[in-house]
Amino acid sequence: MCLLLGADVADEQPETWIEVLVTPATALVHRSGDRADTVLELDLANRTAFRVRVERVLVAFLSADREIESVELGREFFKDPVFSRPARIDGGRRIAWDAICLDSIPPLADRLRFDLQLSGSPKLERLESTQSIEVALDPAPEPVVLRVPFEGLWVVSQGHTCSTNHRTGKFGGEFAWDFAAIGPGGTEGPAYRKSRLNRDAYGFGQAILAPAAGRVVTVVADVADNDGLESYPRRSLLETLERPEWIFGNFVVLDVGDGAFVLLGHLRRGSVAVAPGQLVVAGERIGECGNSGNARTPHLHVQVMDRADPTHPDVRGLPGLLTNYLELSPGDDGTQGRAPARRVEAGDPPQGSLIAP
Repeated sequence: MCLLLGADVADEQPETWIEVLVTPATALVHRSGDRADTVLELDLANRTAFRVRVERVLVAFLSADREIESVELGREFFKDPVFSRPARIDGGRRIAWDAICLDSIPPLADRLRFDLQLSGSPKLERLESTQSIEVALDPAPEPVVLRVPFEGLWVVSQGHTCSTNHRTGKFGGEFAWDFAAIGPGGTEGPAYRKSRLNRDAYGFGQAILAPAAGRVVTVVADVADNDGLESYPRRSLLETLERPEWIFGNFVVLDVGDGAFVLLGHLRRGSVAVAPGQLVVAGERIGECGNSGNARTPHLHVQVMDRADPTHPDVRGLPGLLTNYLELSPGDDGTQGRAPARRVEAGDPPQGSLIAP
């Protein structure tokens, strides 16, 4: 959606200062329990010959003809450690604000409005303007229902709230989970804490199961597992551009029907037990948990997406629900089982929760 924003400037200046492209044109709101968030991108083009500075960014949530509440995106919005969001736009230049994740969206909100407070100095005269952008809010697609893809007790080591790189990342992982197997004491393995060796982790080599019936469309099985790492592996920009799917390591993509595809990533090298074109049933063995790709600990990455190729420029993540599992709360010392298990028929386990089929 392209919006032209008016400005209170002298007659000789352009009628509009900034041209803005909002992606997606309608923001999809993901609700899970008491959480509600959406992710947007803004592309801003300065149509003037002078530098424009964004002084403040306010976000108002609207319902019908009234404003429900308003929040300011503070200094941290422009100083995000991952996504560069410049506050200044030189004359004739264009900038992008990526991965704007807004949470705590009120239940009744049907649209939101960005209010941009701008300043500029044509002919050494400081001018100010407040310009607004409205975006409609729609519910996210219905979640894809999945079975738990493993046995035993696992922790959701990363979920998909605004604070995670899943929700704000690319490659169809907006609603992904990371799962790590844990054992007695609530750890990935007592020896693994020191050794960082895959063989000492409870999860390494554990069976990964098909989370739904479907057809195998993609298999990558030849990526070496990382071992003994203290930090995440990195690739050069050229390598990433040539093969961006390296981040998933060894992975399998299943076509589960109705335009939904499930990716199971970071599998153990040589463990994949299925081939492209093969039909699988829910619970069938797919491979083993590994530590391949952009990973430093053995774990399983699960994401649902609207295309088979996670590197397609238009791929989008789809929400999912896990069915028929137990959820436990960790005790004060991090061990499992201190709080009673809760049986969940269908849910979206949050980061930090302990689950078992």
